Amino acid sequence: MRIAATLAIIVLLLAVAYVFFIYLGIYNVSATDPHTRLVRWIVNTTMDNSVRRRAEAIQAPALTDPFLVARGSGYYHTSCESCHGAPGVERAAFAKGLNPAAPDLVQAVHDWTPSELFWIVQNGVKMSGMPAFSPSYDNSQIWSVIGFLQRLPTLSPGDYRTLVEAHGPRIP
Repeated sequence: MRIAATLAIIVLLLAVAYVFFIYLGIYNVSATDPHTRLVRWIVNTTMDNSVRRRAEAIQAPALTDPFLVARGSGYYHTSCESCHGAPGVERAAFAKGLNPAAPDLVQAVHDWTPSELFWIVQNGVKMSGMPAFSPSYDNSQIWSVIGFLQRLPTLSPGDYRTLVEAHGPRIP
């Protein structure tokens, strides 16, 4: 009985400390101040597990069709390039102020499955600057972006420019 009472008091004290932490504004939410290692681990681990769980049931279509990739390049150019950059294209000036920074999508293609990337683009990620594109793009448009992302690691700046110029900016 004494152990249960002690645990209850500890939990109550932690809850009170948590409330004070929130209401006193102790944590600096400025985008110019990086997260602590613990907060970064909590946010990244939560995101990784959440995305993987929600993307399990998503079946990716074939993503190698040249038309699909070309179509995706146009959507990428108009909606993704400013934050993520592209071969031979720097991120926009405002994107340098994102915290956390928009990820390198060449690396992301190796870290996430196509279904997971689809879920991220479709739904966005809270408190990361990554918007949900489902209000603007239908599933076929999002899959075309994922097809393009699969090709992105192999593109030179000239290849990217050629794709975008040939297929033009695509507005949904």
